[in-house]
Amino acid sequence: MYQFKKIMILLMIFSVALFSEASAISGDADGIPAAAAASEEPKNKIVFGECKAAAVYECTAGTLLAGLNENEPLPAGHLAKLMTFLIAVEKITAGELSENETAVCSHYANSQQGSQIWLDEGEKISIGELMKAISIGNANDACVCLAEKIAADESSFTGFENRKAEILDMQDSFFEDSTGNSPNTVLSAADACRLCSELVKLDSFSPYFTTWMDTVRGGKAELVSRNRLMRSYKGIKGFKVCRTDKVGECAAVCAKRGDMTVCAVVLGAADEDALFEQVRKLLDSAFASYEVYYPEIPEEAAADIKVEHGVKPECMTNIPGLSAVIIPKGSYRSVTSNFERTDKLTAPVKTGTPVGNIVFSLGDDTLAAAEICSAEDVDEVDFGFALKRVLFNLLNF
Repeated sequence: MYQFKKIMILLMIFSVALFSEASAISGDADGIPAAAAASEEPKNKIVFGECKAAAVYECTAGTLLAGLNENEPLPAGHLAKLMTFLIAVEKITAGELSENETAVCSHYANSQQGSQIWLDEGEKISIGELMKAISIGNANDACVCLAEKIAADESSFTGFENRKAEILDMQDSFFEDSTGNSPNTVLSAADACRLCSELVKLDSFSPYFTTWMDTVRGGKAELVSRNRLMRSYKGIKGFKVCRTDKVGECAAVCAKRGDMTVCAVVLGAADEDALFEQVRKLLDSAFASYEVYYPEIPEEAAADIKVEHGVKPECMTNIPGLSAVIIPKGSYRSVTSNFERTDKLTAPVKTGTPVGNIVFSLGDDTLAAAEICSAEDVDEVDFGFALKRVLFNLLNF
């Protein structure tokens, strides 16, 4: 009887152990523990909500992180005013225009419908106030007045816009007017990101896009930004929120945290609440999922290189083509570098002469590649220099 009890107790203990083991491996059908299985899933993946098009872009490295119909040209609406603002800033920077200068409202500018600051024909207003009216507000009359100040007329101004779009590689955009009222003025989500990426560089002009409320025309016209995130999102850099009849609710918003500047563009959200919810989630996901990585150059890759028959025995090198890249957050320890260099150069050597190349990789993906180049000129030894060197060595023997 005693032996029977012992056997029963051992069987019970064995059954409990088996049950515990089964529970421990029941995380999924493949026998992976639940916590481990969850850790294999992509963290904070960028997911788009309901809209016509969208894009998420990192401005420091100039990288498109994710997109939804991002290259589809759509009616730009008030987002076109971002280009008008950028052209104005370039003219100011070049000394061709001043914020304190005044413009005169034309009959055509006065005739603009929709959002406006109610400029009277012949009224004088400063360039700075016009820029406020199209950055904080979406004033069509102010936009045309500014365009006419820069160019002979609005039609001529579009030449500036389309040339700038070409420079910025905005291949899916076209400007037929300065305001975005024309249905032929179109902008893709990816191109809107490229445009905002230029605007975010303009630190001295950032108050135009980070001001919530202001007035112009001596207080006669009040400006209120439609960008709700202005007052609540950490690191906000501003830009524009608007609605168009053909597309719906639209936003192009930038934020900066640490080294990373992210632009989120959403075109055609169902309503304003859905728009801001999407923009916030896209920005949050980008900041949580990615980071800026500056390639770390091995000392050997940028070491001086020997020069034969030169006035100097060695030449300095550099790697001018490297810039920041975007990597999944926390993966920087897995970045590898491989480089090849020639052993020596023969004088004469010119600055920029290729001496090798370097490649940075993350797994099977190439993050960056660049040439290793000479960083200085080295002349060839001539008879006069050789004689001086011999005499110097003899005198210092």
